[in-house]
Amino acid sequence: MRHPLTTTPPLTLAARPTLAALSALSALAALAALCAACGSAPPPKDSGPKVADPRPMVIEAPADLRADAPVPLVVALHGFGGEPKELTSYLQLVGAARRHRFLLVAPSGNLGSDGKRYWNATDACCDFGDRKPDDVAYLDKLIEEQKARYPIDPKRVFVIGFSNGAFMAHRYACERAGTVAAIVSMGGAGDSDRARCRPKEPVSLLEIHSDEDAIVNYRGGFLGGGLTQRSPFLGTRETLDVWLRRDKCKPVPDTSTPPFDLDTASPDTDTSVQAWRDCEGGAVELWTMRAAGHRPTLASNFGERVWAFLADHPKR
Repeated sequence: MRHPLTTTPPLTLAARPTLAALSALSALAALAALCAACGSAPPPKDSGPKVADPRPMVIEAPADLRADAPVPLVVALHGFGGEPKELTSYLQLVGAARRHRFLLVAPSGNLGSDGKRYWNATDACCDFGDRKPDDVAYLDKLIEEQKARYPIDPKRVFVIGFSNGAFMAHRYACERAGTVAAIVSMGGAGDSDRARCRPKEPVSLLEIHSDEDAIVNYRGGFLGGGLTQRSPFLGTRETLDVWLRRDKCKPVPDTSTPPFDLDTASPDTDTSVQAWRDCEGGAVELWTMRAAGHRPTLASNFGERVWAFLADHPKR
Protein backbone atom coordinates (compact mmCIF):
# COMPACT_ATOMS: atom_id res chain seq x y z
CA MET A 1 0.00 0.00 0.00
CA ARG A 2 1.38 3.41 -0.90
CA HIS A 3 1.91 5.71 2.05
CA PRO A 4 0.32 9.14 1.54
CA LEU A 5 2.28 12.32 1.89
CA THR A 6 2.35 13.43 5.49
CA THR A 7 3.94 16.10 7.58
CA THR A 8 3.01 14.46 10.85
CA PRO A 9 5.61 12.57 12.88
CA PRO A 10 6.29 9.10 11.41
CA LEU A 11 4.81 6.11 13.16
CA THR A 12 7.20 3.92 15.09
CA LEU A 13 8.28 0.57 13.75
CA ALA A 14 5.97 -1.17 16.18
CA ALA A 15 3.02 0.84 14.89
CA ARG A 16 3.88 0.26 11.21
CA PRO A 17 5.05 -3.34 11.00
CA THR A 18 6.53 -4.95 7.90
CA LEU A 19 5.21 -8.27 6.54
CA ALA A 20 7.95 -10.02 8.50
CA ALA A 21 6.93 -8.17 11.65
CA LEU A 22 3.27 -9.16 11.14
CA SER A 23 4.29 -12.81 10.87
CA ALA A 24 6.34 -12.49 14.03
CA LEU A 25 3.43 -10.89 15.89
CA SER A 26 1.07 -13.66 14.75
CA ALA A 27 3.49 -16.27 16.03
CA LEU A 28 3.77 -14.47 19.36
CA ALA A 29 -0.01 -14.27 19.65
CA ALA A 30 -0.33 -18.01 19.07
CA LEU A 31 2.32 -18.71 21.68
CA ALA A 32 0.54 -16.43 24.13
CA ALA A 33 -2.67 -18.40 23.66
CA LEU A 34 -0.89 -21.71 24.29
CA CYS A 35 0.71 -20.32 27.41
CA ALA A 36 -2.43 -18.66 28.79
CA ALA A 37 -2.65 -21.30 31.47
CA CYS A 38 0.88 -20.43 32.52
CA GLY A 39 -0.22 -16.89 33.27
CA SER A 40 2.03 -14.83 30.91
CA ALA A 41 3.13 -14.43 27.29
CA PRO A 42 6.69 -13.81 26.08
CA PRO A 43 7.68 -10.13 25.67
CA PRO A 44 7.52 -8.65 22.14
CA LYS A 45 10.71 -8.82 20.14
CA ASP A 46 12.53 -5.57 19.30
CA SER A 47 11.63 -4.76 15.70
CA GLY A 48 14.80 -2.82 14.88
CA PRO A 49 16.41 0.62 15.29
CA LYS A 50 14.30 3.72 15.70
CA VAL A 51 15.14 7.34 15.01
CA ALA A 52 15.74 8.76 18.47
CA ASP A 53 14.23 12.15 17.64
CA PRO A 54 11.16 11.63 15.42
CA ARG A 55 10.37 14.66 13.28
CA PRO A 56 7.80 15.40 10.57
CA MET A 57 8.69 13.64 7.34
CA VAL A 58 7.38 12.54 3.96
CA ILE A 59 7.48 8.83 3.14
CA GLU A 60 6.46 7.52 -0.26
CA ALA A 61 6.77 3.74 -0.52
CA PRO A 62 6.15 1.56 -3.57
CA ALA A 63 3.13 -0.72 -3.52
CA ASP A 64 3.50 -4.50 -3.32
CA LEU A 65 6.98 -4.57 -1.83
CA ARG A 66 8.63 -7.99 -1.71
CA ALA A 67 11.63 -9.14 0.27
CA ASP A 68 13.12 -10.74 -2.86
CA ALA A 69 12.87 -7.49 -4.87
CA PRO A 70 14.71 -4.76 -2.94
CA VAL A 71 14.16 -1.16 -4.02
CA PRO A 72 16.36 1.95 -4.03
CA LEU A 73 16.18 4.43 -1.16
CA VAL A 74 16.30 8.18 -1.82
CA VAL A 75 16.71 10.49 1.19
CA ALA A 76 15.79 14.11 0.38
CA LEU A 77 17.03 16.97 2.58
CA HIS A 78 15.35 20.38 2.57
CA GLY A 79 17.02 23.78 2.69
CA PHE A 80 17.31 26.21 5.60
CA GLY A 81 13.83 27.10 6.81
CA GLY A 82 12.27 24.51 4.49
CA GLU A 83 10.13 21.47 5.14
CA PRO A 84 9.82 18.00 3.58
CA LYS A 85 6.52 18.24 1.74
CA GLU A 86 7.46 21.48 0.03
CA LEU A 87 10.86 20.07 -0.99
CA THR A 88 9.52 16.85 -2.50
CA SER A 89 6.98 18.85 -4.49
CA TYR A 90 9.58 21.37 -5.70
CA LEU A 91 12.04 18.69 -6.83
CA GLN A 92 9.22 16.54 -8.32
CA LEU A 93 10.34 13.52 -6.32
CA VAL A 94 6.99 11.96 -5.39
CA GLY A 95 5.96 11.40 -8.99
CA ALA A 96 9.40 10.02 -9.81
CA ALA A 97 9.20 7.65 -6.82
CA ARG A 98 5.85 6.30 -7.99
CA ARG A 99 6.93 5.86 -11.60
CA HIS A 100 10.29 4.26 -10.85
CA ARG A 101 9.47 2.35 -7.64
CA PHE A 102 11.96 3.76 -5.19
CA LEU A 103 11.40 4.51 -1.52
CA LEU A 104 11.42 8.25 -0.91
CA VAL A 105 12.05 9.56 2.60
CA ALA A 106 12.26 13.30 3.27
CA PRO A 107 12.96 14.07 6.96
CA SER A 108 12.93 17.39 8.79
CA GLY A 109 16.00 19.11 10.09
CA ASN A 110 16.43 20.48 13.59
CA LEU A 111 14.15 23.26 14.79
CA GLY A 112 16.16 26.37 15.62
CA SER A 113 15.33 29.03 18.18
CA ASP A 114 14.05 31.20 15.31
CA GLY A 115 11.50 28.52 14.40
CA LYS A 116 13.33 27.56 11.20
CA ARG A 117 14.50 24.05 10.46
CA TYR A 118 18.12 23.43 9.50
CA TRP A 119 20.87 20.82 9.11
CA ASN A 120 24.19 21.05 10.95
CA ALA A 121 26.23 20.47 7.80
CA THR A 122 29.33 22.69 7.88
CA ASP A 123 30.61 25.72 9.76
CA ALA A 124 29.19 27.84 6.94
CA CYS A 125 25.68 26.38 6.92
CA CYS A 126 23.52 26.31 8.88
CA ASP A 127 23.78 25.74 12.64
CA PHE A 128 23.54 29.45 13.35
CA GLY A 129 22.59 28.87 17.00
CA ASP A 130 25.68 26.73 17.73
CA ARG A 131 23.56 23.84 19.02
CA LYS A 132 25.79 21.27 17.28
CA PRO A 133 23.25 18.47 16.71
CA ASP A 134 24.76 15.28 15.27
CA ASP A 135 22.85 15.07 12.00
CA VAL A 136 25.18 12.42 10.59
CA ALA A 137 24.10 10.10 13.42
CA TYR A 138 20.47 11.10 12.83
CA LEU A 139 20.66 10.14 9.16
CA ASP A 140 22.43 6.89 10.10
CA LYS A 141 19.46 5.95 12.27
CA LEU A 142 16.97 7.11 9.69
CA ILE A 143 18.51 4.94 6.97
CA GLU A 144 18.83 1.93 9.27
CA GLU A 145 15.17 2.34 10.22
CA GLN A 146 14.13 2.21 6.57
CA LYS A 147 16.28 -0.88 5.99
CA ALA A 148 14.57 -2.57 8.92
CA ARG A 149 11.11 -1.58 7.73
CA TYR A 150 11.41 -2.03 3.95
CA PRO A 151 13.42 -4.21 1.53
CA ILE A 152 16.17 -1.74 0.57
CA ASP A 153 18.94 -2.42 -1.94
CA PRO A 154 22.13 -1.45 -0.04
CA LYS A 155 23.88 -0.63 -3.31
CA ARG A 156 21.24 1.96 -4.22
CA VAL A 157 21.05 4.34 -1.27
CA PHE A 158 21.03 7.94 -2.50
CA VAL A 159 20.86 11.40 -0.91
CA ILE A 160 19.44 14.51 -2.59
CA GLY A 161 19.84 17.91 -0.97
CA PHE A 162 18.76 21.46 -1.76
CA SER A 163 20.70 24.44 -0.36
CA ASN A 164 21.43 23.67 3.32
CA GLY A 165 20.31 20.11 2.57
CA ALA A 166 22.90 19.97 -0.23
CA PHE A 167 25.64 20.99 2.21
CA MET A 168 24.39 18.14 4.42
CA ALA A 169 24.38 15.67 1.52
CA HIS A 170 28.06 16.46 0.92
CA ARG A 171 28.91 16.02 4.58
CA TYR A 172 27.07 12.72 4.82
CA ALA A 173 28.80 11.39 1.71
CA CYS A 174 32.17 12.45 3.10
CA GLU A 175 31.60 10.65 6.40
CA ARG A 176 29.48 7.72 5.22
CA ALA A 177 30.83 6.93 1.76
CA GLY A 178 30.32 3.23 2.45
CA THR A 179 26.58 3.80 2.82
CA VAL A 180 25.84 6.20 -0.04
CA ALA A 181 26.12 5.31 -3.72
CA ALA A 182 25.50 8.81 -5.09
CA ILE A 183 24.35 12.27 -4.05
CA VAL A 184 22.65 15.14 -5.83
CA SER A 185 23.57 18.60 -4.55
CA MET A 186 21.49 21.55 -5.74
CA GLY A 187 22.67 24.98 -4.64
CA GLY A 188 25.08 23.61 -2.06
CA ALA A 189 28.83 23.35 -1.53
CA GLY A 190 31.56 21.47 0.25
CA ASP A 191 33.26 22.33 3.54
CA SER A 192 36.09 24.84 3.17
CA ASP A 193 38.10 22.65 5.56
CA ARG A 194 38.92 19.92 3.04
CA ALA A 195 40.54 17.78 5.73
CA ARG A 196 37.05 17.06 7.04
CA CYS A 197 36.13 15.23 3.85
CA ARG A 198 38.06 11.97 3.67
CA PRO A 199 35.64 9.53 2.01
CA LYS A 200 36.70 5.89 2.32
CA GLU A 201 35.00 4.89 -0.95
CA PRO A 202 34.01 6.53 -4.21
CA VAL A 203 30.63 8.27 -4.30
CA SER A 204 29.02 9.55 -7.48
CA LEU A 205 28.03 13.23 -7.50
CA LEU A 206 25.63 15.35 -9.52
CA GLU A 207 26.19 19.03 -8.68
CA ILE A 208 23.53 21.48 -9.91
CA HIS A 209 24.26 25.18 -9.44
CA SER A 210 23.40 28.53 -10.94
CA ASP A 211 26.25 30.80 -11.95
CA GLU A 212 24.27 33.74 -10.52
CA ASP A 213 23.24 32.22 -7.21
CA ALA A 214 23.14 35.12 -4.73
CA ILE A 215 22.74 32.89 -1.64
CA VAL A 216 25.38 30.20 -2.22
CA ASN A 217 27.80 31.81 -4.65
CA TYR A 218 28.98 29.61 -7.53
CA ARG A 219 32.54 30.79 -6.88
CA GLY A 220 32.45 30.19 -3.13
CA GLY A 221 32.75 32.61 -0.24
CA PHE A 222 30.20 33.44 2.45
CA LEU A 223 26.43 33.00 2.48
CA GLY A 224 24.38 35.82 1.00
CA GLY A 225 20.76 36.80 1.31
CA GLY A 226 21.20 38.27 4.79
CA LEU A 227 22.11 34.88 6.32
CA THR A 228 24.69 34.68 9.11
CA GLN A 229 28.20 34.64 7.68
CA ARG A 230 30.15 32.33 9.95
CA SER A 231 32.67 30.60 7.71
CA PRO A 232 33.43 30.38 3.97
CA PHE A 233 32.41 27.50 1.72
CA LEU A 234 34.09 26.06 -1.35
CA GLY A 235 33.31 27.19 -4.87
CA THR A 236 31.54 24.76 -7.17
CA ARG A 237 34.64 23.55 -8.98
CA GLU A 238 36.58 23.17 -5.71
CA THR A 239 33.66 21.14 -4.34
CA LEU A 240 33.86 18.84 -7.36
CA ASP A 241 37.63 18.40 -6.99
CA VAL A 242 37.18 16.46 -3.74
CA TRP A 243 35.15 13.81 -5.52
CA LEU A 244 37.12 13.89 -8.77
CA ARG A 245 40.20 12.93 -6.77
CA ARG A 246 38.45 10.29 -4.67
CA ASP A 247 36.67 8.73 -7.64
CA LYS A 248 39.96 8.87 -9.58
CA CYS A 249 38.46 10.57 -12.62
CA LYS A 250 40.38 11.66 -15.68
CA PRO A 251 40.87 15.45 -15.64
CA VAL A 252 39.08 16.35 -18.88
CA PRO A 253 35.25 16.28 -18.74
CA ASP A 254 32.90 15.19 -21.50
CA THR A 255 30.95 18.20 -22.76
CA SER A 256 29.11 16.46 -25.59
CA THR A 257 25.69 16.48 -23.87
CA PRO A 258 23.60 19.20 -25.55
CA PRO A 259 22.49 22.06 -23.29
CA PHE A 260 18.95 21.78 -21.99
CA ASP A 261 16.37 23.91 -20.21
CA LEU A 262 16.01 23.46 -16.45
CA ASP A 263 14.83 26.95 -15.51
CA THR A 264 11.43 27.70 -17.06
CA ALA A 265 11.72 31.36 -16.06
CA SER A 266 14.44 31.71 -18.68
CA PRO A 267 13.38 31.84 -22.35
CA ASP A 268 16.70 30.34 -23.45
CA THR A 269 18.39 26.97 -23.07
CA ASP A 270 20.15 27.55 -19.79
CA THR A 271 21.89 24.43 -18.49
CA SER A 272 25.26 23.10 -19.68
CA VAL A 273 26.72 19.74 -18.68
CA GLN A 274 30.24 18.69 -17.80
CA ALA A 275 30.56 14.97 -17.08
CA TRP A 276 33.53 13.07 -15.70
CA ARG A 277 32.56 9.48 -16.50
CA ASP A 278 36.03 8.04 -17.03
CA CYS A 279 36.61 7.28 -13.35
CA GLU A 280 37.89 4.23 -11.49
CA GLY A 281 34.90 4.48 -9.16
CA GLY A 282 31.70 6.49 -9.42
CA ALA A 283 31.18 9.49 -11.70
CA VAL A 284 30.86 13.26 -11.37
CA GLU A 285 28.60 15.65 -13.29
CA LEU A 286 28.14 19.41 -13.11
CA TRP A 287 24.98 21.05 -14.43
CA THR A 288 25.57 24.80 -14.58
CA MET A 289 22.39 26.86 -14.87
CA ARG A 290 23.09 30.16 -16.59
CA ALA A 291 21.61 33.35 -15.11
CA ALA A 292 19.29 31.50 -12.70
CA GLY A 293 18.89 32.27 -9.01
CA HIS A 294 19.28 30.14 -5.93
CA ARG A 295 15.80 28.69 -6.33
CA PRO A 296 15.00 28.49 -10.05
CA THR A 297 11.59 27.62 -11.48
CA LEU A 298 12.25 24.02 -12.45
CA ALA A 299 11.19 22.40 -15.71
CA SER A 300 8.63 19.60 -15.52
CA ASN A 301 11.20 16.91 -16.29
CA PHE A 302 13.61 17.86 -13.50
CA GLY A 303 12.72 14.90 -11.27
CA GLU A 304 13.09 12.48 -14.18
CA ARG A 305 16.52 13.84 -15.10
CA VAL A 306 17.78 13.63 -11.54
CA TRP A 307 16.47 10.09 -11.07
CA ALA A 308 18.10 9.03 -14.36
CA PHE A 309 21.48 10.08 -12.96
CA LEU A 310 20.94 8.22 -9.70
CA ALA A 311 19.63 5.09 -11.43
CA ASP A 312 22.78 4.97 -13.53
CA HIS A 313 25.11 5.13 -10.51
CA PRO A 314 24.57 2.36 -7.96
CA LYS A 315 27.43 1.31 -5.70
CA ARG A 316 29.96 -0.71 -7.66
